Amino acid sequence: MKNYLILLLLYAFFSYACTEKEVVENQPSRSAVKIQDSFFQQNNLSSKNIPSKVLPVKLKKTINCKDKGGDMAIGFSTECLYENYTLEQAYQKFKEENKNNDDGKFLADHLPKNNIDIPFEEYPISAKYSILKQGNLKIELLFPGGLTYITFKKIENGVKITTVNSPD
Repeated sequence: MKNYLILLLLYAFFSYACTEKEVVENQPSRSAVKIQDSFFQQNNLSSKNIPSKVLPVKLKKTINCKDKGGDMAIGFSTECLYENYTLEQAYQKFKEENKNNDDGKFLADHLPKNNIDIPFEEYPISAKYSILKQGNLKIELLFPGGLTYITFKKIENGVKITTVNSPD
């Protein structure tokens, strides 16, 4: 694996080597191709084993949450940043992580594409989904003991989810 990586780096270097004049003309260097071929021949290697495309690096997905505090008058809020998540992925992850509490238990199985109200016959609860501009989402969960707002906002590097639990 280590030799493969070194070989890949050398191949990339020799593939893009050009003289100053050729850079201006945007043409590949013939001398670089000769050096590359002789390197492979001397080391009994084949350039066929080197991928022609470099795959994009998958960014690590992380979740960072902060309890913002609050009080009985304005509610209690939590803000989470789901880094490198799409809106759909963040919704599913949030639902999964909160499946044992009211914030996730009563969410729809999939992210709704349109505004929708979902009543629950077995519970005195309703969920209202509002699609905001740029596809952001606001969810209102109405319980007998209060109201919970959950907003999903797309940001440059992921999704910011703000949860506000307001007692009656």
